[in-house]
Amino acid sequence: VSIGLTYMTGTLVKLGQRIARALTGGPKMDWLPYATLWLGLAAGAITGAMLWPHIGLGGLWLAAAWAVMLAGGALVIARRDRRQPPSSSVEDMVHRCAAALCGDVQCCDRLSLPLSRPGAVRR
Repeated sequence: VSIGLTYMTGTLVKLGQRIARALTGGPKMDWLPYATLWLGLAAGAITGAMLWPHIGLGGLWLAAAWAVMLAGGALVIARRDRRQPPSSSVEDMVHRCAAALCGDVQCCDRLSLPLSRPGAVRR
């Protein structure tokens, strides 16, 4: 779609496009992120409508608290991921598999694998 759309309308258009693409042989789960956004919107609207008769505008405080909890969780995950650099090198994966199979790092020696991981200890 080449025309400007609002956030949720654009998401709905993308959802429809991805579903059509999945039905015509494209990636089968490409539509899921867009459906998740819409389900979140619908869940918030339904929850707000159910809370309104009981606590009125106080329901906004619950929504704000939920947003703070989600943001805090995202911050914890981001900090954890920053401390653990991704180990995507083939050599590191081979070392981890060898150590898991053999139970120690000596297995890497028997397989003639170079042991260049930082912090790895030969026995």
